[in-house]
Amino acid sequence: MVLSRTAEKEIPISHEKYYSVSVLDYDALYEFCKKEKFSGIYHLAGYVEHSRKNPDVMYKIHIDGTRNVLKVAKELV
Repeated sequence: MVLSRTAEKEIPISHEKYYSVSVLDYDALYEFCKKEKFSGIYHLAGYVEHSRKNPDVMYKIHIDGTRNVLKVAKELV
């Protein structure tokens, strides 16, 4: 199962299902993971912008998003 912010097949894995849930939306992420009952989580979400015009976006995805993933994992274990 692949969790993507767009639900588009950005990663060519033919046997996987794609779902759209943002790591920034804690409540949606929690409910999704609770419903699916994962045995593990691989967090690969990230954002790169070379111009550094949007440092807040990078911070939110890398720090807040990772914090949300870790919090969900901790609460559901």
